[in-house]
Amino acid sequence: MHRFDFYYWPYYCEENIWLLCQEPCIAKLSPQVVFISNPEQRCIFTNQRLNPQKYVIWDYHVILLIYNYVWDFDSVLPFPCPLTDYLEHSFPADIPPGFAPRFRIIKAHEYITCFASDRRHMKDANGNYKRPPPPWNIRNHKQVFNLDKFINMQPGFLGSVLSLHQLQQSGTDIRTNDIKTKISKIKTKIDTEFTNFFDSPASYRDKLEINWLRNRSPLITHEKELVLVRNKLNFINSEYCCGFTYDPEFIAKACYLGFLPMTEEIAQKDVLIIKSHRKRCLLKFENLHISKNVLKRSKKYLLTINKAYDACITHINMQHDNCWVRPQYVAALKQIRENKFYKVTPISFELWDQDEMVAGEIGYQVGACYTSLSGFYTQNSAGTIQLCATAKLLEASGFLVWDLGMVMDYKLKLGAQSVSWNSFLNIFYQARKQQCEFLVDNVNAQDVIKNRHPSLTMNT
Repeated sequence: MHRFDFYYWPYYCEENIWLLCQEPCIAKLSPQVVFISNPEQRCIFTNQRLNPQKYVIWDYHVILLIYNYVWDFDSVLPFPCPLTDYLEHSFPADIPPGFAPRFRIIKAHEYITCFASDRRHMKDANGNYKRPPPPWNIRNHKQVFNLDKFINMQPGFLGSVLSLHQLQQSGTDIRTNDIKTKISKIKTKIDTEFTNFFDSPASYRDKLEINWLRNRSPLITHEKELVLVRNKLNFINSEYCCGFTYDPEFIAKACYLGFLPMTEEIAQKDVLIIKSHRKRCLLKFENLHISKNVLKRSKKYLLTINKAYDACITHINMQHDNCWVRPQYVAALKQIRENKFYKVTPISFELWDQDEMVAGEIGYQVGACYTSLSGFYTQNSAGTIQLCATAKLLEASGFLVWDLGMVMDYKLKLGAQSVSWNSFLNIFYQARKQQCEFLVDNVNAQDVIKNRHPSLTMNT
């Protein structure tokens, strides 16, 4: 079991432990939450990841205790670590007066129910965060902040308060006979999901692919986990998480949060891959570049919206070998199209030469942002004409930005730019707040490129 199996955010130990308590593999082991502080709110720690070679002074710290094993995300000691070893190597033997730790030990279920924080302790006098906050919220219906009560080491609140010596003594009384067996038997829902999904891999290559997926792509089993997974991806230096479900609500939530869902064949199984690009390709319409050749050749083509959605997918699969637009994914998109509740609308754009569809793409709309998924073309220059006409139609319809996904040369030649994940999210979140709709469902490609269509001219 590794730290990156769980959610973690630096400098927010009380929230990390609050989430850890609720992990199914942890909750069943009757965990206890331990707040570490003292009346002066200055405790000396050693072997902390912030400064492993020297000591660190925390005003407070929070860890988890299961039997006599400690779970500390911020320590360089083993995870988990035997309590006696943790206490010996985390607190120096000659602690100066005023720096000795005290420990408030609380049952995990009480902590989950009672703890609340609006993070006011992490803000300066101007209301700015001293450290970037995590993306989740820790509140309950009774109050928004009570961290100070947990840090206060006076008795009378939840749990019991012990000195370092008292905790060292109590550690010898806790069940230890089968602790190694219990820890070794902890199997997260991730392990179970992988075993059930892949069953018995047929070949050595299949096993390698599964192992790669397990180590590089955190498994997401519920849409709520999508909010937290970016930190885990940073921890393991990856852009991908994965899922074994094609539930339309799950996929729509991923789209709404700015992820790019796709599929990939792993060990002969279609796995949902949820991509978080380090660099995202965005087109702001004022930067669109349209060549004279495209402008000239666009006259004979008609651009339509959602006229041939299914046929567009068929053409995409015909053009691309091992195409990732697979049946279960397509079925989920179809359900999303039929339900406006998801706030995500799958769309197709088609380019026609008389009665022949010569280019097209599928994607989805979230507010005033359109995201491309995949496309095709069957005539020279038809793909570029479709892209340029689509861009002008999006702009005329009130869209703010076009999300083109992965950075590629042909997208940059259109005028798109490569932006960081955080920059993308800032733009995306602003765009999704606004609503827009297409004023026409078909238009001559050259007319839309030149803004000559009456309905579109009125909106620009």
